[in-house]
Amino acid sequence: MIRLLMVLLTIIPVVIGIGGRDQKPATDPCLHGIVVRDGAEQVAGGANYIVGDGRYCRAPLITAHDDHDPQHGGTFFMAPNGIHHVEFLYSKKCGAEVVLYNSYTQEINASRQLLGMVRVIPSSEEEAETIRFLRPSTKGILLAADIGSVTRPFELEFNLQFPNRVEPDMFNVLVGR
Repeated sequence: MIRLLMVLLTIIPVVIGIGGRDQKPATDPCLHGIVVRDGAEQVAGGANYIVGDGRYCRAPLITAHDDHDPQHGGTFFMAPNGIHHVEFLYSKKCGAEVVLYNSYTQEINASRQLLGMVRVIPSSEEEAETIRFLRPSTKGILLAADIGSVTRPFELEFNLQFPNRVEPDMFNVLVGR
């Protein structure tokens, strides 16, 4: 079922406006003040980082991957593609959110590179599991889904489709009390 949903995500295009200059600081509190800089898109992990023959590059990175700390108070992962970093956030106000970073832990535009969904797994058997597609936020800075009201603790299962990966990758985050 997850594979089918990911296929649907690739069929249903999302068109958003993305400017060519550094974005202004986000005023929406759910965007956490993130600013995506053009320079971040030009290095490994960025949407515009391509080698001469047009392939997405996974070159050896000497100074990359030094910072694996959450930048916005969420749960931080190294992506299975060995290039990106991913941070998962949750709040009642903003829902489930995904922030994408390049190899140097600089925020990049998540909607340019990721497709995904989140499955909410409540700890109470009286609450139903739900699945929501992750949608681009304003300017595509991050991906987010409103998951409604869920009694804590619960688990968020994020399924993300990274560039040049055949299958989506799964990340599990426990949301405590």
